[in-house]
Amino acid sequence: MGVFKTYSSIKSAVKKFIPDSVFKALVNPFHWLETVVAMAINGFPQRGIRFVGITGTNGKTTTAIMITKILEEDGYSVGLNSTAVIGFKGMYHDNTFALTTANPFQIHKLLKQMRREGVDTVVMEVASHALVQHRVWGLKFETVVFTNLSRDHLDYHKTMENYASAKGKLFSNYPKLSVINKDDEWFKFFDQYDAEQKISFGTDKAADCRITKAKLSQKGSKLTFKLEDREADIKLNIPGKYNAYNALAAASAAYGMGVGVDTIRAGLEKIDAIPGRTQIIDEGQDFVVIIDHAHTEDALENLLTTVRSTLKGRLICIIGADGDRDPTKRQPLGKIAAENSELVIVTDQEPYTEDPEKVRKAVLKGAKTVELGVVVKEIADRKEAIKEALRFAKKDDVVVIPGLGNQLTRGVADGKMDWDEREVTTELLKELLEE
Repeated sequence: MGVFKTYSSIKSAVKKFIPDSVFKALVNPFHWLETVVAMAINGFPQRGIRFVGITGTNGKTTTAIMITKILEEDGYSVGLNSTAVIGFKGMYHDNTFALTTANPFQIHKLLKQMRREGVDTVVMEVASHALVQHRVWGLKFETVVFTNLSRDHLDYHKTMENYASAKGKLFSNYPKLSVINKDDEWFKFFDQYDAEQKISFGTDKAADCRITKAKLSQKGSKLTFKLEDREADIKLNIPGKYNAYNALAAASAAYGMGVGVDTIRAGLEKIDAIPGRTQIIDEGQDFVVIIDHAHTEDALENLLTTVRSTLKGRLICIIGADGDRDPTKRQPLGKIAAENSELVIVTDQEPYTEDPEKVRKAVLKGAKTVELGVVVKEIADRKEAIKEALRFAKKDDVVVIPGLGNQLTRGVADGKMDWDEREVTTELLKELLEE
């Protein structure tokens, strides 16, 4: 970490004294150099390790964890690097790097430890930023998976085409296996990249691996997958149509890697929860509380429509947006929340250095375009917003708290503040039940 901090300090100092256009021209080779140095000082730990990379806007974490569980069931010695959790050989902990794909010094230090412990396969979420910034340069991804693509990170990539091209870099080195969502509008873009073997997945009849039956409930799903010429009946213990897709993506990748159908079923059925993804907080209350990482329009809509599909009471949604990030998402997030809820509470999420009130106003503007069937409130303090939502909830209601999932910090003007949404919500629920 000392080397990384030194490099970061040099980069920050250089940025202050040269024109922005010149800095941008220099920063890409600088990122590449960081990665080369990180590999060298850790002894090139990627040698001999098989890499599975998952990219896309939504579903990466869940798909990565599902692939990990299936491969472990098949006897692989697996390491996992995901937004939510990191670890190896069944020992996992919360990701404290605060990045989907860590910086190269963190990556290669972790790989060195994994190699020492006998890991033969690493499953990794690969972010678009990481691909552009060469953080995973030098890693040979034998299996690559594309989940879906929707608007996100346009403050960085500027256009959807640039965003897609960044993610496409994962597919550009002729992998052994390429697994692509046939139902996604960007399928043809990712399908253009050659691979030794390609597998498409989805509900489209032309897909190689398909969901042929699905019975969804609040607690999970009963699914039938057709994996080329083999069928698998699977009882998935996490809810949502989007999680059925994630499970199909994971099953398709594992099947393409030679894992048997029975092993795929066993691995998926052992998953009871994904940290910070549709995670239920239960302290004995007579309503449901869900914490989720959804922070894009597509993810939020999928989450809320899934909740509404089995809803018996009212839906209460706490919604915010990030500062210093793509501002075009803010109004749509507010609108989606209001369209699917009886009560919306607009609050701060991660303002970073931007004026939090400005961010909230944009979210509020979107929420207030929905005039009927919803009450919209504004409570700036996130903890107070959660408290108000819990106090408002009655029997059979569902309180949804999207945006942060299992993050351990929030970005604010002064840097990072400690924040675990699960702990905050649990404490507030206990206080409420003790009154």
